[in-house]
Amino acid sequence: MIQLNNTLLRSPDSSDVAFFKQIRNSLEIQFMLMSRVRGSSDSQVLEWLRLREKQQDCILLVIAQLTDNSPIGFIQLNNIDHISQHGELGIYLQQDAQGKQHSLDALCCFENYILNTMHISKITLNVLSSNKRAINFYLKNNYRNIGYLERHFYYDGAFHDVNLFEKLLTQR
Repeated sequence: MIQLNNTLLRSPDSSDVAFFKQIRNSLEIQFMLMSRVRGSSDSQVLEWLRLREKQQDCILLVIAQLTDNSPIGFIQLNNIDHISQHGELGIYLQQDAQGKQHSLDALCCFENYILNTMHISKITLNVLSSNKRAINFYLKNNYRNIGYLERHFYYDGAFHDVNLFEKLLTQR
């Protein structure tokens, strides 16, 4: 477990199945994450969590409230290249937890963890160009907007543009 202020990062467990099931079955959330609805049952989510835990090229942590350990989001690094020391960031925070510093605390803890524990020195990520709140968040946290992919993600009968970001991590 990693803690900063009122935010806790922890490994997912079986008590998080309902939380992840709701995320994986939500059209709106999957669109914002540039993913696809999985139509997942409890058993499928549990199996997905078990498989994620075994993968060498990703890490998935639950963002939880310190007060009661309840999940309010997740943060992950996918497609980790341990030789080149980089990976692709993904973060989700449920709406009622936004604006309370959980995203910032989770990101700071996670960056520190992957730098000092996994020796990851660069993070990349893709953000829908229409997600201005996320774009502003990453820019405020020293992510560089390094590109733009036009008509890159197809959803609900339309193509959507995507911004590309990166951040080089340094010792703190």
